Amino acid sequence: MNNRDRANAFGPLNFMPIASVISSVYYAIRLLRHREQFDVHHGMSLIAEGVPSEPTGDDRRTALLIVRRIEELEDVPFHRLSKDAADDYIALLSDIVLNRVQEDFGVDPVRGEELLHELRAQATPHPPLVSENNAN
Repeated sequence: MNNRDRANAFGPLNFMPIASVISSVYYAIRLLRHREQFDVHHGMSLIAEGVPSEPTGDDRRTALLIVRRIEELEDVPFHRLSKDAADDYIALLSDIVLNRVQEDFGVDPVRGEELLHELRAQATPHPPLVSENNAN
């Protein structure tokens, strides 16, 4: 399955409020990073015990839907997902959030890079924090 097909599998994230998308995807990514410790089919309490600072109930349910969708796409239990596959989904979900943020807030990464370049060119260098004579 290619990345476009995978991205289409998470299409509903395009229609949710951006705050919910960020929270749900953040939680799903945390679960992906700790996937070997969880069996999502044993319920939310097991997951809640292992990952502090839980999102809202709706965002947690959406994160679990993301996890279950990954299981369907990969045809493997979540806790047995390979590191490479987990990394691919982390990158994919991160891209989905980035795209939504850019669309919803009108973020222009190219213009942002231009502004950073201009600011760096105009910046005055700071004096060293420790003078060379006092370095000993």
